[in-house]
Amino acid sequence: MYRLSLLCVFCFWIAATSRLAALSPHPCVLQLVLENERPTVVGIKGNDPLYMRGGKIVRDRNNDKYEVGRAKHYADGHIKITNLKGSQIIGSGSHGGFKVSMTADRTLRNNFIVIIVYNSGFLTTGSWANALYFVRKLPDLPAGKEVTTEIVTYGDITGGAQGLLGADERRFFPIIFTEGGLEVQNDKWEEIAAYYLRVNLNMHAMTRARYLQAYQDKDHQIAAFYTPNPVLPSGATKPSEPINAVLDVDQNGYVTAVAISSKIDSKTETVVQDALKEWLFLPRLKGGNPVPVRVEAPVAF
Repeated sequence: MYRLSLLCVFCFWIAATSRLAALSPHPCVLQLVLENERPTVVGIKGNDPLYMRGGKIVRDRNNDKYEVGRAKHYADGHIKITNLKGSQIIGSGSHGGFKVSMTADRTLRNNFIVIIVYNSGFLTTGSWANALYFVRKLPDLPAGKEVTTEIVTYGDITGGAQGLLGADERRFFPIIFTEGGLEVQNDKWEEIAAYYLRVNLNMHAMTRARYLQAYQDKDHQIAAFYTPNPVLPSGATKPSEPINAVLDVDQNGYVTAVAISSKIDSKTETVVQDALKEWLFLPRLKGGNPVPVRVEAPVAF
């Protein structure tokens, strides 16, 4: 049976933590968690999510469980978060809330926001805790004008029994979506990217452990786990041909080096390099043991 020593587990955690140093943008979509599907939320009416089904908009009054998925790109525009505060009142009829001030670089309508509250230790230790999602409709955001909105949660935003205890342990960030459900990038994007990179690393670690158990003493080719396309910088020209890259993937399934042979501008090359370094694989196995490998990875936009 394949067993990880305590030293291996420690080294695996150190390698995972070091990957949070360089971050690539993580455009999001908000998804409604239903029994057999994860439709993208395209709007909010009252406090109810709207999503598309059969070419029609559906308003769901019964479900409010969400998760965030990866989008291919952001919506046009940028939002500057000028103020973000959270508070809570504990006791009978307790409630909490957030105050958000934001300025968009263009007029945005039919907007909504999700504020995700999580345990601050998650980014440094990877320890799981249930994140809280607060989803609300936003007012229109006129170009260049600061808009302040208050979001009442009617519940302790520290999360109580869900593991987000204490104001010192609590962190939160906003993700803002515009009409149709695409995220508009805001200046908290690095925290968003760090959070979801950690989520992906945790999911990868659990899947990798099951993979090693399933193929102990066997050979197996490398398999992709998380390989989203890079997000091109604003104003960049979309490459007409796939970008040819060669990746060095270590025994953990992490990309340790990227070589790009295609001729592209330096800014785009940097973006692609950073994004490909966040790709995750289930490593190649020889006799059940993970080994480094070099792979070709054409990237099409």
